[in-house]
Amino acid sequence: MSPARRRVGAPKPPKTGPSARGRAPDGPARRTSPGGGMSLEHAGCVVSTDAGLLDVDFICAALAGSYWARDRPRHVVEQSIRNSLCFGLYEKQGGRQVGFARVVTDGATFSWLCDVVIDGSRRGMGLGKFLMSFVVAHPQVGGTVCLLGTRDAHGLYEKFGFARSEQMRRPPSPGRPGPPCQA
Repeated sequence: MSPARRRVGAPKPPKTGPSARGRAPDGPARRTSPGGGMSLEHAGCVVSTDAGLLDVDFICAALAGSYWARDRPRHVVEQSIRNSLCFGLYEKQGGRQVGFARVVTDGATFSWLCDVVIDGSRRGMGLGKFLMSFVVAHPQVGGTVCLLGTRDAHGLYEKFGFARSEQMRRPPSPGRPGPPCQA
């Protein structure tokens, strides 16, 4: 399924089984899924870059509960997903999406990590760390300078090599949708 034709509603269960392609350094199995994405599974959840699994309803609801994207319209969320490398976090049993991260990248020199969210009922279980371990190891992200903005999760991101730094910022042009992306 192309990123422009994402399903809305519950995602199909993540693919598991005999398609294992080896093991990640910390033990979880890496898999390729039919949609061309990579996945990593651990602790009852799977992370996948398969755009066909994304639950846009979950993503919109999770972002609406954030301080950085609470007023972001659905059509803007959908467009941002189409134009980004997206990571979904799903329960292995039933496939319900419980986390999301989005990366804007050229795949060679620069990445911007944004829209990192974990379902409120699943916070405090290490799933943010699990999701981030997959994001920073992804081939299109790991070799790039990666930036993000956060107001409250510095400790989490510092564990993955992010350092606090001063940044300049230009707001969107008048009449253009979308607040700046922050994680």
